[in-house]
This record gives sequence, structure tokens and C-alpha cells, in this order.
Amino acid sequence: MILLIFMAIIGLIVQIIQWQYDSHSKYYCIFGAAFGFLTTCWSSVMLFGWKRQEKVFQIKFGQGQDSDDLMKQEQNDRPGFKGQYRRSIINDNLNDNFTFIIY
Repeated sequence: MILLIFMAIIGLIVQIIQWQYDSHSKYYCIFGAAFGFLTTCWSSVMLFGWKRQEKVFQIKFGQGQDSDDLMKQEQNDRPGFKGQYRRSIINDNLNDNFTFIIY
């Protein structure tokens, strides 16, 4: 949240500075390019931070790689389920038809 506020303040400052200059001025271009570069760096930092936080939540709530393997072992197919086979309009293969419409 702090990083979002930081970028909002920086963006507001750059916008105010750009309002002061003509769009063909070198300062206008310099501040625009600098803000673009800063935004690119900021988004990379946010992405890596987000991935790190995601891993922390996976460990904290047991959603990691090991728990996925255990869940796959525990889940069994339903032997009583009978699907309808229909031809695919894309490649003419038989496919199971699963409808998501509730009648």
C-alpha cells in the first residue's frame, strides 16, 4: 500500500511539473521518460514482492507444492458419473460435454 501511495505522489509531482512546460520542451520529455522508467522499476519491485508474499501465504495456509500432491492422491474419479460424448466442432474428436447451465 505504501508503494502505491509513493507512486501516486511521484506521478502527481511529475504531472504538475509537466503542466508548467510546453509539450515540446526538453523538460517535459525528460520528466515523462524518467517517470516511465521509474514506473517500470516500480512494477518489477511490486511483482517480486507480490510473488514473495504469495509464497508466504502458501506456506502459512498449507497451499504449497506438497499439499497439492497430497490432494491429487486423495481425489478419486467418480465411477458413477456418465458424461455425454459429443463431437468437437474444432477437430471432430469425441469430447465429454460438461454444461455449466443449471436448468
